[in-house]
Amino acid sequence: MLRRYSRSLPFWLETLFVVVVVMMAVWPFTDLSVNTQLSGGEMEFLTSSAHYAARQLHANGYIPLWQPNLGEGRPLLESPFAFILNPFSTVPSLLYGDGIRGIKASVIIYAFLAAGGGWFCARVMGMGVAGRMVMVLLTLGKGNMVALLGIGHFQLAVAQVYIPWAVGAAFLVLRGHHRRWAAVLLAMAFALQYLAGNVWHTLPLLISLAVLTLAHLIWDGRINWRGLRGMVFAGLLMVGISAMVLLPTLANRAFIAPPEDPAINGDKAAPPVLLLRQVVSSQPLVRDLDDVLAAGELETRYNYTVPWWYLLITFVVLPPIYPVLYRPRMRGVWRMWLVAFLLFVFFMMWGMGGLQPFRWAYNTIPGLDRWRFVGRAFGMATFWLALLIALRVDGLWTVLHNADGQFIGPVRRWNGLTAHALLAVTLVAGYSVVIHNWREWVALVDTEEPSELCLAFLFAQDDPDQRVAVRQLNYENLHVFLDVGVRHYPLPAAYRPLSRPNTYYDVDLRELYLPPYAMPASPQALPALAELGYDVDETTPFYEYKFFNPGDPWHCLWRREPVLPYAFSMLVDDASRYGAQGRLPDPADLFAVENMIYTSDTVSFLASGTGGARSLAVVQEIAYPGWQAYVNGERVPAESVGGYLGVLLLLTTDRMVVSFVYRPLLVYIGAAVTLTTIAFCVLYLLRAERLLIRRRETPPPGA
Repeated sequence: MLRRYSRSLPFWLETLFVVVVVMMAVWPFTDLSVNTQLSGGEMEFLTSSAHYAARQLHANGYIPLWQPNLGEGRPLLESPFAFILNPFSTVPSLLYGDGIRGIKASVIIYAFLAAGGGWFCARVMGMGVAGRMVMVLLTLGKGNMVALLGIGHFQLAVAQVYIPWAVGAAFLVLRGHHRRWAAVLLAMAFALQYLAGNVWHTLPLLISLAVLTLAHLIWDGRINWRGLRGMVFAGLLMVGISAMVLLPTLANRAFIAPPEDPAINGDKAAPPVLLLRQVVSSQPLVRDLDDVLAAGELETRYNYTVPWWYLLITFVVLPPIYPVLYRPRMRGVWRMWLVAFLLFVFFMMWGMGGLQPFRWAYNTIPGLDRWRFVGRAFGMATFWLALLIALRVDGLWTVLHNADGQFIGPVRRWNGLTAHALLAVTLVAGYSVVIHNWREWVALVDTEEPSELCLAFLFAQDDPDQRVAVRQLNYENLHVFLDVGVRHYPLPAAYRPLSRPNTYYDVDLRELYLPPYAMPASPQALPALAELGYDVDETTPFYEYKFFNPGDPWHCLWRREPVLPYAFSMLVDDASRYGAQGRLPDPADLFAVENMIYTSDTVSFLASGTGGARSLAVVQEIAYPGWQAYVNGERVPAESVGGYLGVLLLLTTDRMVVSFVYRPLLVYIGAAVTLTTIAFCVLYLLRAERLLIRRRETPPPGA
């Protein structure tokens, strides 16, 4: 069906329309220079995995598995916020060599995928041109996706792009059409959403696919075994494609810290009428809910999807009931109406917060409270709303072009004129949504590098054998930290990796440790830094902070003493003593290391023995599963020393070569499963089994 249609003139006209609309939406972002970047206070932090991977690939020729420059380090590949294995999110950055230009290119690609997904979903459901255009415009411009992108929540925004692709592919699988490529497409869409760097939308999508499957459980008067088998097959492919990240994430789920504020607003109810008005109003009404919603929740509830006057025209001015469900080319259209309506109501109620049974679910189902900001459910709700509108418009369009259609009222005399007027109104309404949301929420800002001079100064002054660490009370200028190689200690985030249980030291050293340097972000941060023991370092350069008084420069760094070195060795007895006291070890009791060499996922140095006393060699990398320890080339157990990575040294007076290497076994096993699954999908689509059948049927020479 799709192959035949792609050869027709309407297909190319619709393709041209999609290209024009998308380019009008994203044209400002075609400035692919390093001088501008996407807006959003957390954009650099949330896309840091792509930037760091690109820098490492161009500098060292490979992508490491560990990211050492965020806090005490974290996995780069299987981090819940990383999206290294998602080609649409990462490949542009790898090609450009940085995440500044690469992420802008990814946004353009995702805009085309969003519009294309809407067209694909409408097309496989048999909709006409009006329904297809509605889906193109509304999936490209729906406010929940664009607003999240504008505030820097890159992963949450782009994950919504895969929804129409997955739903359209599932529709084909359940209807028994194009079984091979549809099942593979469903698996790929779901896997790419999971690999987009945030798992929030995977659960709503799974619920949607389950309801869609349930609606097609009975087909042609009997159980739809073929559709069920296709969905199970697609699910197995999805697991296999995602295995490289899924396996280590599941195995290490106990070491993924839950958010400090679980289920934000999960038990708070926002006014339903106000949130429903937000769906049809371009005004950010949710900004009036400061006393109800937490900071960060306001933008997740911006859901402008369709103008109110367009709903009035399509559902009230053109009022017949029969055309709502009329679709001669689409069997069982009522199923899609029922599914879309029920899921729209379900996810709207979830996003409103404070309603049952959602409050019960948050308090009962383990792990559900990790889904913060319940308003994110609107991302799925607005998709189903767009599908409802497309089904309605498609029904009207079909009736107006069908001689047998029973259209109520005098409009029947001018069916052709009314149909084209409906299409024109659809284009105007959809275009207004796209342009308003993309212009209002997403913008380019100048690439600020105020910390570059300061960090370069710091890097030149500090001990080259130590990793420099700076505490910063915001997420800005992170690209400079990654480029220079300075560790960045940001604000507490929703994800913080946890260490293995302590084998030495009774308390968490990470909770006691403060970086030696701090960089204030605003005047309000200065008292807090002073309270933490930081004092201005008058030897550092001046910088005029944008949040300070204009023309009033300030020293860019503050410093505190004493500090814990990045790598050191200490006596085991001292570790027990200070652990029992619940404080950092005295620097005078620590032994320095020599000739330290480190890359992203490898640390090596020389540590001196202490004769008859046992000692520990420690580095300030979190003791996360996957680290391996070596002493003089021999594998030894890796210890968790107050949450930091350590190793027990031998009783000797000789200097020993200590090495820590991050080699997570499950990542390698998962990689083998992922590559095998992808190879299977390729052979499956090419029907490679026919080669085996032909070989068996071909008689040997001379037979």
